Amino acid sequence: MQNTRSYPAFNTHNNLLLEALSVIYQQLNPTHCFVAKVEPLNTEITTLCYIKQGQYCANFCYQLAGTPCKAVIDTEQDVCFPQQVQSYFCDALMLKDMCIQGYLGILLRSQDNSVVGLLVCLFEQEIASQEQHLQWISEHRDYVALLFFQQHASHRIQQLEKRLEEAEKLSNIGSWRYALIEGHYWCSSEIYHLFELNEATAKLTFQQVLQSIHQDDKDSYQQTLTAIKTGSLQKYETIYRINREDGGVKYLLEKAEVKQSSGYQSLYLEGKVQDITPLYQFSPNKKLTDFVFEHTSEAVMITNNLNRIIFVNKAMLQITGYSRSELIDQNPSILSSNRHSAEFYNAMWDTLSTTDHWRGELWNKRKNGKVYPEELSVNVVRNEQGDISHYVAIFRDISQWKKIEKELRFYAEREPLTGLINRRVFNERLNHQLALITNDEEIAVLFIDLDDFKLINDIYGHEIGDLLLKTVAERLSVTLSTNDLLCRYGGDEFTVMLTNSNLQKTQNVVRKIRDCFQRFFNLNDHIIEVTATIGVAMYPETEASSTVLLRHANFAMRYAKNRGRNGISFHDSDLQQTYQKKLYLKERLKTALKEKKLQVYYQPIVDIKRNRVAKFEALVRWPDDRGSFISPSEFIPIAEEFGLIHKIGEFVLRQACQDLKAIHRLGYDYISFSINRSINEFIREELEHSAIASIVKAAGVPYQSIIIEITESTAMSDNHYAKQALTDLRRTGIKIALDDFCTGYSSLNYLIDYEIDIIKIDRSFIDRIAKDTKSKILISAVIDLAAKLDIEVIAEGVESETQLAFLRENHCYNIQGFYYSPAIPISECKALLARDLNHQKYALTHLRTA
Repeated sequence: MQNTRSYPAFNTHNNLLLEALSVIYQQLNPTHCFVAKVEPLNTEITTLCYIKQGQYCANFCYQLAGTPCKAVIDTEQDVCFPQQVQSYFCDALMLKDMCIQGYLGILLRSQDNSVVGLLVCLFEQEIASQEQHLQWISEHRDYVALLFFQQHASHRIQQLEKRLEEAEKLSNIGSWRYALIEGHYWCSSEIYHLFELNEATAKLTFQQVLQSIHQDDKDSYQQTLTAIKTGSLQKYETIYRINREDGGVKYLLEKAEVKQSSGYQSLYLEGKVQDITPLYQFSPNKKLTDFVFEHTSEAVMITNNLNRIIFVNKAMLQITGYSRSELIDQNPSILSSNRHSAEFYNAMWDTLSTTDHWRGELWNKRKNGKVYPEELSVNVVRNEQGDISHYVAIFRDISQWKKIEKELRFYAEREPLTGLINRRVFNERLNHQLALITNDEEIAVLFIDLDDFKLINDIYGHEIGDLLLKTVAERLSVTLSTNDLLCRYGGDEFTVMLTNSNLQKTQNVVRKIRDCFQRFFNLNDHIIEVTATIGVAMYPETEASSTVLLRHANFAMRYAKNRGRNGISFHDSDLQQTYQKKLYLKERLKTALKEKKLQVYYQPIVDIKRNRVAKFEALVRWPDDRGSFISPSEFIPIAEEFGLIHKIGEFVLRQACQDLKAIHRLGYDYISFSINRSINEFIREELEHSAIASIVKAAGVPYQSIIIEITESTAMSDNHYAKQALTDLRRTGIKIALDDFCTGYSSLNYLIDYEIDIIKIDRSFIDRIAKDTKSKILISAVIDLAAKLDIEVIAEGVESETQLAFLRENHCYNIQGFYYSPAIPISECKALLARDLNHQKYALTHLRTA
C-alpha cells in the first residue's frame, strides 16, 4: 500500500485487541478490519491490530490527510460510506489499492474524552445493511476503547503492583493464582525467589511447582488438590518441602482458597506461600524457636485454654501499640474494634471447635484507638489427651493492602478528580436500567458541556480548571436527587441518567441544573461566571441502547452549542439527519477545494450610461457529478459554519485576479472585478487585508481594478478587526462594496464608519419596484444619498424593462442581473468584450442574447 509503513504483528494468543477485532470481523465480514491509534497532531495513524480476509497481518502506519479516517477525527462522529467511498476521497490511494467500496469508521475515546483511535472496517463491496453494522459496532466500541484506556492506566497499576511486590519481599511471602479448569498459572516475583528460579529466564508453571515438592510430601499435596477440584474442600493450609539446588530442603507454608463465581462454580485457586525453613531448622532448640517467633515479621499471640494471653512477639507489640505487660494475662477482646457482631464471633468459635482452625479477615483496634484490618489465622493446640491446651494466633496488619485494593476499586469505577462514577460504569448502569425498564417507564439521558472551558484553562491555568470541575460536580450532586446517576463523562462533559422521568420531570431537572450555574464560582479568589449547554435524549423516543441514547444526547448538546452558549436542546432525529448531511457535504467541499474542482463564473455589471460592460462580479460555482451545479445557497453557509469560507474566498480571489490580468492584456483595462469576501474572514487579529493585497499584487493587476464585496453586514458592528482591515485595503487602492444594502439594521452607519466606495441595492427591493411604492421611494432615496456621499450604486437582480426604466430615471446607471446576463465562464466574458470591440458601438441587445 502506498504511503504506509509496516510493523510486526502482535502475538495473537495474548492480545485482547485482536480477539475483539476477530469477533467484529466475524460479525461484519469486511475485507479489512483494524484498530488504530491516532498519533500526535492527528497527522497519521498506526494500526495496533489488523485482519485481512480473516488472517492476522502486519501492522502499518499511514497518513490521515485526504482519508475518510480524517473525516471521523475532524467531525468527532462515526462515519459510514456504504458505497463509492473512493469518489469522496480521491487522494486516498490506499482505498484504490485495496479496491475498497464501503467504509465504516468508529471513533474511540479515552476516559478524559480525548480521541485516541479508530475502529475501521473496509469492504470491497457495498455495505448492504450499514445501519445495522453501525449500530452493532457502535455498541461494542466501549470494550475496544477500554483496551486503549487500560494502556493508559497500566502505569498506575504497575506502581501498585510494585508496592505489593515490595511488601511481599519484606514479609518473604509470594502470591499465586491457578485456574483449575484452564490450567493457567500466575505468580508474583517472590514465588520465583522462594523456588530459587530466575524469573528472567524461566517461566514457572504449576507442573514445575508439583515437580519441586519433596517426594514424601507430594502425595499429600496431590490429595489436597484433588479435594479442591472435586469441590469437597474450599480452602487449605499446608506445609511441604521443596528440594534446593544445594541438596537441602526448604519448608514452605502455603495457604490457598477457592474463588467462586456467583453461580458457585470454582474458577481458580488463590494463595500465598511463605518460607518457614528457619522455624523447622531451630525447632529442636526452644531458645532458638523463641528467637524466631520473636523476630518474625508476622504478629504471634498465644493464649491458654482459658483464652488468656501468655505470649506475644515483637511484631504484635509494634502493630497494636501495647507493651508486653499490658497484654499478658489479658483476654484478646482487649483488641476488639466492636465492628463485628456476636454472630460473627460465635461462628468463629464454632469453626475452631470443629476444625481446630479458623482463618479470615477482621478489624481490631490499636492502643491509640485506631481501627485497622488484619489477616488472622488461629490454630488449636491439644495435649495428648485431646484437650485444648493453647490457641496460637498469627496475624498481620493488611491496612496497606486494603488501601491499595480500595484505590484499585476506585480507579476501576470512579473518576479521580471529581469522585464521580466514570464513563464505563455509567454505560453499564444505563444498560442495566434499560434492560429492567417496563413499557410505561421513561428514561432521560442528559449530556452537559461547560461553555468556553478551554478559555478558562488558558486564562486561569489548569489548577483553576480542575477546581472548577470539582465544584461543578459538587453543585450537580446537590441539585440532583439520590435516584439520579451523575457521571463525569470526560473533559468538561458530564452525563446524567434520570429514571422513571417523563418530559415534564426532565424539563424541571434541566431547569434546576441550569439554575445552579447562575451563581458565580469563587475559585481561589477568582470570581468566574460559567454556563453550560445541555442536550437531552429520552427513551422510548430513542432506541433502548446506552450508546444510542448518549449519542443522541450528545448531538442535541452540540446542536444547542452551535446556536450559542447556555442552551438546552432535546434530541430531534430530523435535525440530526440534516446535520449529518451537512457534515457529508462539508467533507465533499474540502475535497473539491483540495482537488480544485470549484470554478469561478462572472456576471456582467453594465454601465447603461456608457452603454458597455464595466465590471464583472466573480461568483463561485461547484459542479456536481451530474453535469449541473450545487447551489451556493447550500454550500456557502456550510463553509461559513465549518471554517472553509476563507479557503473559498482565497481561491476565488486568486482565480479572478488571473482572469482579470488576461482581460487587461486583451486591451480591456477599464474592466474591474468584484469579489465577495465574508466578514467572518476578518475575525482574526492577523488582518486579512495583508493576504488579499499580496494576492492582488502577485497577480500584477492594478489595486483599483479590484472590488471587495463584504457580505453579512449585520455582523460588522461587532468586528473591530474588520474596520481596520477594510481601511488598510482602501489605502492600497482596492475598492470596498457593501452588498445587500438596506437589509442590515444599521447599514447607513457603515457608509461613514467603513468609508464604502460602492453600495449594491439588494434584489429584494428591485423585485418590488413594479408593485411597491415604498420600495421605489426607498431606492430613489438611497441613490440620491449615495450621490451626495460620492458613492457608486449598483442595482442587482434586475430582470425586467420596468425595473431598468425606473433605475435609469433615478440616475442609477450600473445594472446587474438576468436582464442582461447570468454568470458566465471567463471564455464567454472574453467573447462578450470582443463583440463589443468589433462593433465599435456597444449594443445591449447583443449582451442580452449572449
